[in-house]
Amino acid sequence: MAENPAFNKNSIAEVIIREQHSFFKGLRNVVLQADILTAQQWKEKDKNWKGGNCFFEGTWCQKNYITNAEEAKKQNDKFPILYQKKTVALDTIKSKDGYVVTEGELSYLRDLFDNYLEKEIINWWESIKAKIFTKYGHIDKAPEICQFARQCRNACGHNGVNITKQGVPDPVWNGINLLNYQGKRLREIFTEADFFDFWIDFEKKELGEQFSIKEIKPQE
Repeated sequence: MAENPAFNKNSIAEVIIREQHSFFKGLRNVVLQADILTAQQWKEKDKNWKGGNCFFEGTWCQKNYITNAEEAKKQNDKFPILYQKKTVALDTIKSKDGYVVTEGELSYLRDLFDNYLEKEIINWWESIKAKIFTKYGHIDKAPEICQFARQCRNACGHNGVNITKQGVPDPVWNGINLLNYQGKRLREIFTEADFFDFWIDFEKKELGEQFSIKEIKPQE
């Protein structure tokens, strides 16, 4: 995602995800699932989850993404997500109950969440691959970012990266070459926030969709 050079280190960017974006349904489902699992996480720590921001820390994308299930439920055709550069302290935006990191202390909930995300990645690729075939004539002729998407889908369906195809562009995005991660599951390579960032980048570069992005002031 392109950075706005006017953003200062304390900036938060709001990105509007709309119904026409190919991953709209998948990301919305992931946001709602994160809220459900967060509530379960809090319950097991004898706390009551009243709803708030779920936080996803990026690695490769150098951003932190923040989602809110209540915002995702408000309208049927759009919802906002937020991101910050990773140089920003995590407490510059607060909900009434504070952040909840989905990685959390309960690893089985992380597994449930990642399994859910993998299902949405498969559904997303299956919904857009015909457009890529049409655009390039054959998937083998598509550029690196498309090969990356294709191999992410395959990794989700086969419990790990297993690339045997030769004579096609390497599956690369943002410095990640999946050829270097044979046998690894996606969760071992990058985080959920990284994939959110990939979805937005792919949408802009390959499907020609734009996003409304604006700076908002951190809550004090």
